[in-house]
Formats: sequence, structure tokens, C-alpha cells
Amino acid sequence: MNDAPPRCRVSAPGRICLFGEHQDYLGLPVIAAAVDLRIGIESSPRTDGLLVVEMPDIGETARIDPTVDQTYARHRDYLRSAVNVLRRKGLTWSRGFTAVIRSAIPINAGVSSSSALW
Repeated sequence: MNDAPPRCRVSAPGRICLFGEHQDYLGLPVIAAAVDLRIGIESSPRTDGLLVVEMPDIGETARIDPTVDQTYARHRDYLRSAVNVLRRKGLTWSRGFTAVIRSAIPINAGVSSSSALW
């Protein structure tokens, strides 16, 4: 990542479903509560056109050229899928960005780590 200070910082809490797990995306009732664990993203502009997403918690980095169709690296590759959808809708990027994602929300623990990010 470059040494420039972050230009954008966002965070979101994890959540736990007290009733209605996996019903929210079906439009059915859910009783949910936020948990005191958060996921955050800090991003900074780049001088090239790449989108670089660093995920130090899981030891991964994604480097994406948003000017070309993305081939998925794995099942449920939401990041590359989002880039493909935005490209089809006509979005173009005037610059690249580096984003660093850090989370205290455990993966696969039922506290909606994916939902908090996406």
C-alpha cells in the first residue's frame, strides 16, 4: 500500500440473528442484533488504474484491472463479480484505489461477517 493517509474509512458491526437466520434475503421477518465486533475498510487513491484489496487477516491480496472482464478466482468471488456488474452498467474508474480490509468478526461463526462487508 502507498504511504498516503487513507482517504476513506468505513466500518460496520457484525450481527447475530436471534430469530430468522437466513430469512432476511428472502424478505421474511428477522430479529437481529448488532454485536460489538466490527469490520473496517480504509482506502487510498493510486496513481495507476488498479484496484488492490489487501486482506491481512486472511493473508490475501486481490489485484484487479477494472478495465477488463474479471475471471473469478473462487466460488462466491463477490469483489470480481461486483466489478463485472459495474462495468456492464457503464461505470469506469478514473483512478485506482488500494483498500485494506480488517475485521474482528470471526468468519463462519454466525455473526454475518460477509453481510457486514458487502
